[in-house]
Amino acid sequence: MQNNHKEQIFNIGERILKLTKGATQSEIVFISTESHNIRFANNYIHQNIAQKDQQIFLRLALDKRIGSAACNQLDLESLKNLAKGAFQIAKNQSPDPYFYSFPVPKNYLKVKNFDEEIKKLSFSEKTKIVKKIIHTVKKENLIGAGLLSLNSWKIGIINSNGIKVYHPLTFIEFSITAYNDFSSGFAQNSSNKLQDLNFEKLTCQAVEKALRGKNSEKIKPGKYPVILEPPAVANMLSILSEMGFSSKSFEEKSSFMTNKINKKILGENITILDDPAHPKTILGMPFDFEGSPKKKFALIQNGIAKNIAADSYYAYKLKLKNTSSAPFPQERIYGPFPYNLILKEGKTKNLISQLSKGILITRFWYTRVVDQKKTIFTGMTRDGTFLIEKGKIKASLKNLRFNQSIKESLKKVKAISSGSYFSECCVAPALLIEDFNFTASSSY
Repeated sequence: MQNNHKEQIFNIGERILKLTKGATQSEIVFISTESHNIRFANNYIHQNIAQKDQQIFLRLALDKRIGSAACNQLDLESLKNLAKGAFQIAKNQSPDPYFYSFPVPKNYLKVKNFDEEIKKLSFSEKTKIVKKIIHTVKKENLIGAGLLSLNSWKIGIINSNGIKVYHPLTFIEFSITAYNDFSSGFAQNSSNKLQDLNFEKLTCQAVEKALRGKNSEKIKPGKYPVILEPPAVANMLSILSEMGFSSKSFEEKSSFMTNKINKKILGENITILDDPAHPKTILGMPFDFEGSPKKKFALIQNGIAKNIAADSYYAYKLKLKNTSSAPFPQERIYGPFPYNLILKEGKTKNLISQLSKGILITRFWYTRVVDQKKTIFTGMTRDGTFLIEKGKIKASLKNLRFNQSIKESLKKVKAISSGSYFSECCVAPALLIEDFNFTASSSY
């Protein structure tokens, strides 16, 4: 079945290459997606939708003028219109002096992240999983809300320089919020493999946090030591990436990495990688979205800024290493992006026991960038904020608003957990941070 789909994609690509023979170079990206999302709220399934889609993205060069077009129809007339549109756009562009070439074929690493068990899971079996989750929540007189999402992608890239690559992948995402009128708890995880997700365990984690959250107390705003659980760390790392790991923001001098390469900017215990073959990243591929071969590289190595995410265009323009970070075609406007962020885990099994007094944070909410260069962001804690004293959880706290520099936080990491999981394009452990700036306490 996989080979049939692969040949179908390649045949369509070859057909489009023939339709763009007048171009200097052409590139076709084919993305086929299947998804089944089951959303639940108030202890009921309220959305149960399966969807299939396919998209073709064509990019062509007329010397140094670039045109792009997209469609989701495979008939010949639609493909002709696709090519015609890209030609028209290219003819109306100004030449880009920094365009050099689309990539050429190279050797690719092996990435295996397609799980037949995800594809085999029946409609009724998926629904049964969610009903069991709801039952677990209801037993504790709580209300459950969340998402079970199962996905299958098939990606093919063909260009006139000889690139012809294909990769299938699957992934499953699950999140659960358990709550009542007084408190809430949250848990989340994702994987390429069905067997990696323990839905019952995750649900019980959310339930336990919600039950612990009764009779929450207010704490005075200020700076406190914190333990950020993986969802909070992943959110923070994702925002940090958007603030400056792209060569586009690097060029615009809005990145916190600008003029900092090979300089120490974070703590020595912080290493941030882009690793497409890491077993816990769910969007790992052998190539990026222009067909360049992906390899593991360090963005931050022991606190030192080492690389910036680049594709073939920005690597040539800025004389950078091509890290094969070309983004989804529809996201090119934002520049190259590292889709497989890994914050290297540590060796500490129990961070709570390491903290004499501080705050445990499950996740953040309503996070926004305040100052990109200084990496300051703001937001709220949510779904499980607790006071820790003498290495134990002492009380539940009202949610807190914070204003904090991510860079400063990552200079003050005292311990890193030995476990991690995937969330928001990141594989993240938990962190114990020396201090975190809270500016207000909420009433809930």
